[in-house]
Amino acid sequence: MKRSAYTILVLLICSSFGFGQEYKTKIEEGAKAVLFEFEGLNILNADEFEGGIGGKFYLSKQLAVRAGFQFGNIKETTPFSAPANSDLTGEDGSESVNIFGITLGAEMHVASKSRVSPFFGGGLVFRSISTESKDVTVNPNPQTTVENSRFGELGFRGGTTLSFFGLAGVEVFLLKEVSLAAEYRLGFDNTSVKDERVNDGTDVTTTEFGSIREIGVSSAGFLTLAVYL
Repeated sequence: MKRSAYTILVLLICSSFGFGQEYKTKIEEGAKAVLFEFEGLNILNADEFEGGIGGKFYLSKQLAVRAGFQFGNIKETTPFSAPANSDLTGEDGSESVNIFGITLGAEMHVASKSRVSPFFGGGLVFRSISTESKDVTVNPNPQTTVENSRFGELGFRGGTTLSFFGLAGVEVFLLKEVSLAAEYRLGFDNTSVKDERVNDGTDVTTTEFGSIREIGVSSAGFLTLAVYL
């Protein structure tokens, strides 16, 4: 939250020189932009990845709709290390996370003739996260694989989330065709946790969490680089 406030404050300070000067931006009916979104701050309490790419289209000079895709793959490997003067062999361990999401939203811009365009709006996010871990194993013992561990992997927990949020921020035009926006979101999240599946090489055990729901209010800040076409 503090990082969000600092980011918006910096943008406002950097753009203050343009408040009193008229500047022709690309904001107009029919304008299109490619968006590159970065999670500047955090979403929910699981530090989920929230970067992605998308697009924005202006239905009027004030109203724009936008859509984006979030994607990510994180993997860490723990190498097998045999004791000194040993002929033992084994398999490396690993932890991995796969993330995919879709964001839809709308933003209403406040009329402005400067480089700075304040806006507010709302939207929704659909996100799916899957995790997998494999332990370090000495051959010929079987390697255990855990999918969507109840304890999470690399700070993530497997599940499907549907979020609704309101937003407010400012878009600062660095050039006529390039802008940087900082926004803050306040939303409502509903998460369905995926079933945990453990395969120890002999048996497969599935623990169902389908009835679990994690519902709560989330806050997050984001930075978006827009390139107008």
